[in-house]
Amino acid sequence: MSDTKGTRTLSETEEKLLLKVARLAVEGAARGEPEAIVCDAAARSAASLGDLGGASFVTVYVNGRLNGCLGSLETRRRLVDDVAHNAYNAAAADPRFPRLQASQLPDVGLHASVLSPLERMPVSSFSEMKQAVRPGVDGLMIEAGRHRGTLLPSVWKNVPEPEVFLMHLWEKAGLTAGTWPEDMKVFRYTTQEFSDEA
Repeated sequence: MSDTKGTRTLSETEEKLLLKVARLAVEGAARGEPEAIVCDAAARSAASLGDLGGASFVTVYVNGRLNGCLGSLETRRRLVDDVAHNAYNAAAADPRFPRLQASQLPDVGLHASVLSPLERMPVSSFSEMKQAVRPGVDGLMIEAGRHRGTLLPSVWKNVPEPEVFLMHLWEKAGLTAGTWPEDMKVFRYTTQEFSDEA
């Protein structure tokens, strides 16, 4: 675990710096440049963020359509490094989408989410979850054995009903909706979100 300083509310200037980092990483990924070199250079472009730690997700859109989304749930490195690597991999290594091509770069839009620390939820059933979750606010992560899945708070925009949101989460984790394994753990988190336009 990293010893970097914890997350805090980012200023608009810091948000713009992180989006710059993400775009540099995505551009390098699309051109096929090595991840380590691209991400190191991208992180140096926002040196003023220093050792601020944090976990992030970066989403890549092409012409407004999802083309990759990868991230971290817990702080393990500097936030600027986390954003760089997640942006690179969202463009180059999300198995659900083809690798981003350099010809697509003019049409790329980016969305970044910086996560609060995970908070364990004291719930013991699917029905309790439906009552406890805060629509539009909570991101959720569930874990049971080798099953694990998360949905960011931004998903509420497309899935506003708690039961449907949870069904999607269970499906993403490879679990049957409504089931509750004995070793189930549920965590919630919030995000600070910001975007740039293509």
